[in-house]
Amino acid sequence: VTGAAGVGQPLYLSCTTLDSNGACATFGALSLSAGCTGATSCFSSTVTTATNGGSRTDLVIDANTQRPLVALYTVTTPATSLLTAVAPLSCDQVQPSAAGTWGAPVAVGATSQGLNGFRMASSTTALNLNFIAYLTSTTSVTVNKSAGVTLGWFGTGTTVETTTVAGEGVGAAYDYSNDLMAVSYASVPAGAAGAVGNDIKVAYGAEGDITNAGPVGNFNLENIDATGSSFPTTAIPVLSSAISSTGQIGFAYFYQDATAADSKLYYGLRAGSGANAVFGLNTVVNHVEGAASPQFVGSYPSLAYDSGNNPAIAYYNGVTGQQNLNVARSADGGSSFTSIVVDRTTANVGLYPSLATSGSSLGVAYYNVTSTGLKFARFTATQGWKRFAVDGLTGTGSCGNPSDDAGSYATLRFTSTGRPVIAYQSQGALKVAYATEPLTSATYTWSCLNLDASANVRGAGIALELGSDDSFHLAHFDATVGTMRYVTCPSAVATCFTTGTGAFTPSLIEGTGTTVAVSTKPSLKISGGTIYTSFYSASYQSLRLAKYESGSWTFESLDANPTGTFISQVGQYADMVINSSGLPTLFYRSNENWLRYFSRERQ
Repeated sequence: VTGAAGVGQPLYLSCTTLDSNGACATFGALSLSAGCTGATSCFSSTVTTATNGGSRTDLVIDANTQRPLVALYTVTTPATSLLTAVAPLSCDQVQPSAAGTWGAPVAVGATSQGLNGFRMASSTTALNLNFIAYLTSTTSVTVNKSAGVTLGWFGTGTTVETTTVAGEGVGAAYDYSNDLMAVSYASVPAGAAGAVGNDIKVAYGAEGDITNAGPVGNFNLENIDATGSSFPTTAIPVLSSAISSTGQIGFAYFYQDATAADSKLYYGLRAGSGANAVFGLNTVVNHVEGAASPQFVGSYPSLAYDSGNNPAIAYYNGVTGQQNLNVARSADGGSSFTSIVVDRTTANVGLYPSLATSGSSLGVAYYNVTSTGLKFARFTATQGWKRFAVDGLTGTGSCGNPSDDAGSYATLRFTSTGRPVIAYQSQGALKVAYATEPLTSATYTWSCLNLDASANVRGAGIALELGSDDSFHLAHFDATVGTMRYVTCPSAVATCFTTGTGAFTPSLIEGTGTTVAVSTKPSLKISGGTIYTSFYSASYQSLRLAKYESGSWTFESLDANPTGTFISQVGQYADMVINSSGLPTLFYRSNENWLRYFSRERQ
């Protein structure tokens, strides 16, 4: 506590006597600035006796020694003030204490750090660590730690975020069971009320992520309240669809209003029957960009259902200065979503995200634009999100050449035993990566193979599926000549990789009549012994559905331009699931730029 009328007297209050019922009868007050007893100083004059001494304070009980640990910020002038921590040398001092019973104060932060708020947290007895989260002036959030009451704090700690943050509201807590440190704070990059980015956030990371001069990006970010950024939008869809274990069909799509430069990500459900479908929509992400260039918040969505049949959507945040990978998750069947920043370790990371589930775990494959490499992030209930280099990057377990441009159009699937398989484009060619480690592994060692090699630009749009026996099936787009291609290995993925590139057989599906990759991205699904793939065809001006049975493809146009007098857009961005009848259900763009739906309910 501090004194009234601007007189800075930070006090430490402790119970001195108990009544017969064990309740505290009297409190003793120790002035941390004026001295322990009278004029005798408890410690150095770091705590000023002038004004606002200890204007911000916090206290935890050290788990190992059970001694109090007090942190305080004292103000002489902001340019010279420090965030300071003090603790008694033993825990059985009578209050007020005599001189010398408190240890020397230790500076936790540099000049002016802690001025705008801080909070402390303590770990378990076994770990014996104390933590502090503080705002460094108004520009960033930092987390620091020390070993017990010895106060061995890092010199600078780990930076959580450098986006301008508010001067109030920082909180901290330690999750004992999962070894995670969590920090809450207000992010206010814009001064106007309701401006874009004025959000409440929670960041969390493992204790081992807190290091001296730790870089931005080690802590995951979660937006708790971003209503200041909300505004409805319309325009061009990019689609993803999935089906839950209960047969629930869901879809996610990105709309971007080019006139107002607004971005919006939707999640939708198909209810009712195939013949009498009913659709519902919920908003996952809103982003108001005003009249500026489009920022594409919510673009490249990838939808999957977790083990609780709740939707999860990986997407890309394209805001300049915040270009990163996000995952939105729902705990109530899709009625509401919580969004978390999974990777922001470089200036631009998270393009082409592909999300897949394995049991209760999640995985995302994605492209690091800044470092031109393929990355893999995975979530487990006990370890949270972890990130790994796969190809085109330096790092433990990474394959290929670190200077390669690898990771565009990434598509992730898990084997029946939870091993990740990622198909992607590298140096204009099609590649696939595989790791034998389980999802809970601390590291991954990736094996990478080139598939369907040629001088053409291949893999510019990829759809990957694994059969129930882990057999390999892939459709991809050749952007040089405008053809859809198919690559298969009939054995389990592990066997395919042991054999090498020769185990994979490439072949032609059909020409598309266009070399534009984005709108022609294929979708591929397996139903029993039948392979289905869908894609946009400029040749037929339609959505094409191809079926592979007994070694050959058959084709049909599901929705086509009725006149043939202009180039139709019908079928672009198509995405497919296999419905409860074992037949294709598709979501796609109509020629009118509407979101359309096709479901085959019987042969």
